[in-house]
Amino acid sequence: MQNTITLYYDPYEFSNGDGFYPLAFPSGPCQKPIDIKFKFCDNELTQLTGPHICGYDGNTRSEIIKKLVSL
Repeated sequence: MQNTITLYYDPYEFSNGDGFYPLAFPSGPCQKPIDIKFKFCDNELTQLTGPHICGYDGNTRSEIIKKLVSL
């Protein structure tokens, strides 16, 4: 399955900090929305569009999968 998910990031950290670490829900400085297309197949999550995600904080990866499955 694949679909577009809205994630939230901190523009300052993306441009001047340690990279692109979006969250599944707005929190703290991560308020700027961005739509990214993902594919989930054989228990593998693949990013198809958007800036390269450097990593996932907390439970962001599992929240993305939950959003994909619920659509």
